[in-house]
Amino acid sequence: MSANASSLEKKLENAARLRTWKSQTNLSQVPVNQFGKAARKTICEMLKIPTSTVGTNDELFTLFKTLDDELDEWRKQPNRKGVPKTSLTAELQDECRALRSAFAEQGTAMKLLQYLEDNGISLRTVPISRP
Repeated sequence: MSANASSLEKKLENAARLRTWKSQTNLSQVPVNQFGKAARKTICEMLKIPTSTVGTNDELFTLFKTLDDELDEWRKQPNRKGVPKTSLTAELQDECRALRSAFAEQGTAMKLLQYLEDNGISLRTVPISRP
């Protein structure tokens, strides 16, 4: 009996997590799949909900169906707005700058290695030891 109670509790917790997330998330920020529907796998991973339960948990199924319907209606609105680029937090913008800088440094290092290889300097050989 406790196994059934436990699974029922998990079903209710999962549905509550999705319901809370849905109420706190703008439609423009909902991840969508290639068909324009809510990306169930992505959302479930974000909320730590097993994706296999979407088909077996009626409440999850209904919440996702409602979300899909809301997305369809939202897309039909002529004045809908996506997420503006300026909505990124300063922290995320700093992280993006740092990543771009790191990629640029890696690109420079790769160009140097390619130059050395192209000009006959093999970095794969064992260096000659000098006295």
